[in-house]
Parts: sequence; structure tokens; C-alpha cells
Amino acid sequence: MNGVKSLETERLILRQWEPEDAGFVLDLYSRWEVQQFIGNPPQVMTDLQQAEERIRVWRATDHPGHGAWSVQIKATGELAGALLLKSIPASGGSLPLQLRGH
Repeated sequence: MNGVKSLETERLILRQWEPEDAGFVLDLYSRWEVQQFIGNPPQVMTDLQQAEERIRVWRATDHPGHGAWSVQIKATGELAGALLLKSIPASGGSLPLQLRGH
């Protein structure tokens, strides 16, 4: 993630994944209840090397806002999940976009 390295709210920190987060990434992405909605076809992560590689890929994303961010609980420092930020193409013909049918 080029540019912004973290964002903070009163309760959470969204930050770049760190190599030491690999155990959490493996735990999260080795769960079918998480992976069933990700990928085509979805695949569960099976070992720590896959988690380490995923973190390297996420860290190499060269965009100021796009990318995968870790979600950390500010009060405890505990990791709580992941957040993917990416652009979605506009579906309207002009900007600003207008509600359809209005």
C-alpha cells in the first residue's frame, strides 16, 4: 500500500499487514466459512508459507487506497479481521451518479 499506512477510528486501526501477522492470516483464511465467498474457485489456505506469501502480495500493492488491510482492535492490539478496499466501476452515464428512475 503506497501512501497511507494506517487509518484509525476511536476503536479500530486499519493497517498494513505485517509479516508477523501470518499466523492470524492462516487461521482466518484456512476456514471454509470465510473462503467459500472468496475466489473462483474458493480454496482454503493450508500452511503458513501461503499466509506469508499472501502478506507479501498485499504489501506489494502499489495504490494509495486499494489493497487488503488488517483490522486491529485499538484497546487490545488484537487482530479482528481483514478489509479489502477496491474501486467499483461507475454504473451511471454521468457524474455525479444519479439514482436510477429519478
